[in-house]
Amino acid sequence: MKKSLKRILALVCGVLLLASPAAALELSGAQEYLFIHDLVDFVYENAKFPEEKEKLLDVAFHERLVNPESGFNGMVEAVMDCLDEHSGYMDETTYRSYMQESVSGEFAGIGVNISIQDDAFVVISAIAGSPAEKAGIVSGDILVAVDDENIEEEEFEAVRARITGQVGTTVKVTVRRGSELLSFTVMRDMIASETVYYEIMDGIGYLQLTGFTQTSVEGVKEAINYFETNGVKDLIMDLRNNPGGEMNAALDICRLFTPSGVIMRVEYANSKNNVLFYNEEDSNGKFNLAVLVNGGSASASELFTGAIQDTSSGTIIGTRTFGKGTVQTIMPIVSGGGIRLTVAEYKTAGGRAVHHKGITPDIVVENTTKIADTSYMVPMVLGTEWKAGDTGEGVLALEQRLAFWGYMEEADEVADEETATALRLFQVQNGLTVTGTADVYTQIRLNDVNYAIEIESDDQLAAAMEFLKNEG
Repeated sequence: MKKSLKRILALVCGVLLLASPAAALELSGAQEYLFIHDLVDFVYENAKFPEEKEKLLDVAFHERLVNPESGFNGMVEAVMDCLDEHSGYMDETTYRSYMQESVSGEFAGIGVNISIQDDAFVVISAIAGSPAEKAGIVSGDILVAVDDENIEEEEFEAVRARITGQVGTTVKVTVRRGSELLSFTVMRDMIASETVYYEIMDGIGYLQLTGFTQTSVEGVKEAINYFETNGVKDLIMDLRNNPGGEMNAALDICRLFTPSGVIMRVEYANSKNNVLFYNEEDSNGKFNLAVLVNGGSASASELFTGAIQDTSSGTIIGTRTFGKGTVQTIMPIVSGGGIRLTVAEYKTAGGRAVHHKGITPDIVVENTTKIADTSYMVPMVLGTEWKAGDTGEGVLALEQRLAFWGYMEEADEVADEETATALRLFQVQNGLTVTGTADVYTQIRLNDVNYAIEIESDDQLAAAMEFLKNEG
């Protein structure tokens, strides 16, 4: 290990053990000069897509001269801004939140995964069941404003910090969808860490993986055991709108489905450090496997998809994946924050690049849309204020509309606490007085919404089911 890196890591460890992180910010001019040189050395030697040292030092000290109030952290941010779109600086609060999230798999926010593509903040996916998904934010939306403040020139971590926040608070998110600007007021909540869902559908195993976390591997193993116990031979792995996660988790899950041999290649800045990842055992053939992907399948999802495709372990169905084929490392810095640095690019088992290219499925299937059927809804009769404990057709009409927009699971003729909770969330997101009861203003707003919306028909899942039935 080089002397500069040793110095950084040693001092970092000391900083992180301090009872008061603020003390770490008190650096003298000489210390700032020393640390920024060490940081630039580290970045230059380890970044997969580096810039010249001279440029990195120039921008750091230029920032110190023109914005002295930004201090050492401003210099670090200026350096990281010169690198690729997935590298960046994190302030202390963001860094601590990020590390906590990586350990627990949980965070407070609206449940939207974003990435940078063509200098825009693109929604990779809205997490299943999250406030963002319920509000109507979808994959492909381009984030342009938060709380009516334009964010198109802001840094990734700053945008992420704007969206996350305390449970129960709201944030207004504006997106560009095609030629339209759409705004959503979304209440933040704890985003669940569960990433694995499975069931048997018409004799075929269905396993949905919404992310790759520390707990995902055991969840997938549990699902496999369940399928094998029930004699399932055909399996659909659904990675649609899965933004990725931990590389090691993805590799471990790859090993559950692939033959022995190479399953991924990682190319670092220094080619001498390139790594081939293997499956030591032959796990191919347990299932007839179909993998569903779309434009929201990114990073570790593409790693898994590439491994399955290149080793002929299954058939990929859907649309081209997102195209994020880089590996980042998170490193604390002496001021208490951290940096996220792209250190490598991964390629499939056969050596195909994924970054900015994505993976094309073996069978390309686009989902289609149709106008939602609302013929089952009973008419809304305005005037009566419905509250918990009330029953009748008026309650049914109310709950049908709340269920249609995802505020509750299903409608009946009984107003209960679930109804009250759904009403409160609807009222918050529509700027109404929050009462938990259906007053006339809430009823008018519910009745005034345009229900003639397009909904997506899951042709991809149907194609996978048909494919496996025919293959069997």
